[in-house]
Amino acid sequence: MRRLLIASTVLVLVLVSIVPASAQAATLTFSQPCYAAGVGSLPDQPIPFTLTGGTPGLRYTVKADFPGNISTTEVRGFFDGAGNASGAFSSYNVMGISINPSRGRPATFTATQGANLFGQTPIAQAGVTVTNKALTIPVRGGFRKRTWKMSGVKPFYGSSSTYYASWVKGTRGKRVVKRSRLGRAKGACGYLRVKRVLPPARRSGAWTVYVHQGKKLNKKRAIAFPFRIFVF
Repeated sequence: MRRLLIASTVLVLVLVSIVPASAQAATLTFSQPCYAAGVGSLPDQPIPFTLTGGTPGLRYTVKADFPGNISTTEVRGFFDGAGNASGAFSSYNVMGISINPSRGRPATFTATQGANLFGQTPIAQAGVTVTNKALTIPVRGGFRKRTWKMSGVKPFYGSSSTYYASWVKGTRGKRVVKRSRLGRAKGACGYLRVKRVLPPARRSGAWTVYVHQGKKLNKKRAIAFPFRIFVF
């Protein structure tokens, strides 16, 4: 049984390319370098963008090419009087990185403009990285150290790169019965791979371990992993 949640911060930038000499060059920017996709029923982290340098009042389209997807996802709108626009990709499918924790895969965004939806001219292109908000821990092996893998906490909440694990009893426990420093997550997508013992004590019981940033546990800003151990 596995629950997943997520993370966010930082600043990303742009590359302006694929712009024909006859077209007006624009700039497509994002607020951070990595975003986390939801797994199962969990929502995706929105990917907001800013588009500047377009033709005032003209229609624009921003298309996203996510890893592993055959089709593209797009957002449409109109430039304001200054040639600026903003929008967000609120839902997307990242088939190229499965449902497990990931160091991230590149996604490419292309902006076009034109009076109609068809035959628009490319004006800007930029890229970000996408990952999953996920945590995997082998339950078998009981009280031996097993490999934990996690990603997505840093992109979604983005306050710290240092991850901790906190254990509570059952799924609704409030008191932390054990806490362990896991280490510093790597890269903008907050990927971390460590070896730890899953049960907080050598006895049968039901617990939930939360992976979060900083020492203090905030369940709403953590990845939850409920589990049960039997000792015979």
